[in-house]
Amino acid sequence: MEYGNISQLSAGNLYGAQRGAVTEPYVAREPLAFGKCAFGYVGDGDNAVAIHDDKVVITYSADFTASNATAIDVTINGKVMGTIAFNTSHDITMADLVVAVQALDGAWKVSATGRILTVVTPGETASGSTVVTGSSAPTGTPVVSQSADLVVLGPVLKAQKAPTAVAGSDEGYVENETLEVLVEGYITVQVDDIANVIINTPVYVIKTGSDAGKFTGTSGGNLALNASFHFIADGAQNLAVIRINNMKEAVS
Repeated sequence: MEYGNISQLSAGNLYGAQRGAVTEPYVAREPLAFGKCAFGYVGDGDNAVAIHDDKVVITYSADFTASNATAIDVTINGKVMGTIAFNTSHDITMADLVVAVQALDGAWKVSATGRILTVVTPGETASGSTVVTGSSAPTGTPVVSQSADLVVLGPVLKAQKAPTAVAGSDEGYVENETLEVLVEGYITVQVDDIANVIINTPVYVIKTGSDAGKFTGTSGGNLALNASFHFIADGAQNLAVIRINNMKEAVS
C-alpha cells in the first residue's frame, strides 16, 4: 500500500530523543491548536487559553459632578451594567462604577484610578463602551490591549485523545480537555511563514492578528522567548522545530 509523501514534521510533536523534555498539564478553556502557543495568567496554575487583547481601559474626559453625570452606563463584552448616577464625589462615583461593572462577571478584574476605569477579562477579548448623561457630560474613550497578567505557558503538544464531535478537534484541543505544553525540549511548532525562520536564531510568539499564537523569527512587536530554531520543515509546510526553555514569560 502506498502512502505517498508523508510529512516530515507534524505540529505539536516532540522532536528527537526527548529524555530531557519537561511538560506541564493544563485544562483548555477554549480551543487550542497543536503546535501553537498556550497562555495563562499569573496565579493560575490550572488553565490554558489563547492570547487575547483582554484589557479595556476607559478614560473619561472630566470628573463626574452632580450636573454632568445624572446617569452613567458601561457595557463590557456585550454585558450592560445597571445605570448609576453621581454620588457625593467623583471618587465615590468611580468606586460605585467599579462595583457595578464587577457585578457583570466575578472573573473579571475591575479597578479605577482618577478618571480611568480598567477591566481585565481573563481568557476573553475585551471590548467596552460608555455613555454618560448630563449637562456637558464627560465622554469615555475605550482602549483595548493585553493585560500584564498574561504569561506564556509553552507550545501545545499533540497527543492521542478521545474523539469528539467538535469540529477541528483533530487539529487541537477543545474546551475543558486536558492538554500538555512543553516547557523544555524540542517540539515542532506552527510558524507564520517559513521564510521568516532561520536555524539557530531567536524565536518569537506573535501577539496579535490572525497569526496570534504562532511562532516566528521576526521580532517587531512580538514576544521574545528563551528559545531558538533548530530545524525547518521542507516544502510548503509552515512548521519548524524549536528548542525551548521557557519559564512562564510575561507578555507585557
